Amino acid sequence: MASRGDYFDFAVEEAGTVKDALNDALKAGFAKFTLERGRITPVRDELRTQIGKMYTPQNMTSSLKRAFTLPAPDDYDGVLIKYRDGNTWAEETVKCKLDGDAFIRVEEITLDGVTDRDRAWRYGMRQRRAQVYQTKSYSWSTELSALNSGYLSYDAVADDIPGYAQSAVMVDCSHGEGPVIVESSEPFTWEAGKTHVLAVRRPDGSVSGPWAAARLDDYRVIIPTIDFEPDLSLEIEPPHLLFGVSNRWCYPVLITSIEPGDYSADMEAVNYDARVYADDDNFAPEDA
Repeated sequence: MASRGDYFDFAVEEAGTVKDALNDALKAGFAKFTLERGRITPVRDELRTQIGKMYTPQNMTSSLKRAFTLPAPDDYDGVLIKYRDGNTWAEETVKCKLDGDAFIRVEEITLDGVTDRDRAWRYGMRQRRAQVYQTKSYSWSTELSALNSGYLSYDAVADDIPGYAQSAVMVDCSHGEGPVIVESSEPFTWEAGKTHVLAVRRPDGSVSGPWAAARLDDYRVIIPTIDFEPDLSLEIEPPHLLFGVSNRWCYPVLITSIEPGDYSADMEAVNYDARVYADDDNFAPEDA
């Protein structure tokens, strides 16, 4: 990306596939090669701010499965990036590690086309941070609404485990000037002293909100506004609701796989964690 100063400078002189060459080039900008409806579509992995689609027990055809990778003695504790310096054209290395890393069991990566030490270090730190912070995986099945998402879409998923988010269907919505009153098909559980939010699923599967929520009664919630007109005619599926405490109203994920079938689709994802991107604009320390 020219706006960030991310450049790829490499001559392909050996036989290989176009896909491999494109992936090597896109890697310099934290992007990957994908095919979307038959078209080559680069997808950049970057810091996100707005949730895309929403998947809850209301539109899942099989329960959400969660897995967590525990730390192990043979885990990597650092990343070593090999790159070719743009001034000397000599092969150089840069160490990428977090505070506390012993840098004994190291993943070595050759980064073709990146000729700047800081950018090579940033790529390595992205890899190292993903090793530490991206350790959760999710899988579920849903209807063909899964095709609204794409590779690395930033989406919200939820299950029905007590203490986490609660999902329901919108029964009524009264709004005009001022706050909006939303009626739920299920009673919501409020936690004393906590800030709660409500997210609403639009007809295209995208998320409206999350909006700050106030309790009216067990089934009715007050939110400050809503940015679309809910269709409660039952001619289409009514909006889904996702309610919870502000810091755990959903599991934020990045979609890694969508396998469509005849009438449903299997989906897989990894957890989204903003800490993965914390060094994207930082500079390599002198001792790296």
